[in-house]
Amino acid sequence: MKNALKKIAFGLLCLSFFSVNLIQASSEQSKYSDIEFRNPLIADGLVGIWKYTVVSAPLEYSSGVIVISQKDKDYGVEVELSGATLKGYNVQVVGAKITFDVNVEGTVFSVALTAEGDSISGESSSYDGTYQITGSRITPK
Repeated sequence: MKNALKKIAFGLLCLSFFSVNLIQASSEQSKYSDIEFRNPLIADGLVGIWKYTVVSAPLEYSSGVIVISQKDKDYGVEVELSGATLKGYNVQVVGAKITFDVNVEGTVFSVALTAEGDSISGESSSYDGTYQITGSRITPK
């Protein structure tokens, strides 16, 4: 009887573990579902999801994902770092160039990026200095 109870308890534990992982995976998959994208390969080429790296930045800020969206004539920017999503503001777009500000732990960084095909590059600057940014478009599979 004790073995049967142990098996049932173990089964319930495994079921709850797999359920949590399934819910988390489903959440990751629909993470960008509320963002309206135009075809990222036409027009100005900025809209899309970009994996980036920042040269000489502290490790926790040295890489992440930038999501650039557009609805009508308005652009939106979200910067995803490990453990945080930061919303860009003062977003301006001219051709293939985007500028925006983002607040990182109380420090405002001004970011200027230019897209060329599936590559993006530019810099971010604050009172702390200027950092070079490079990245590439994450294409849907």
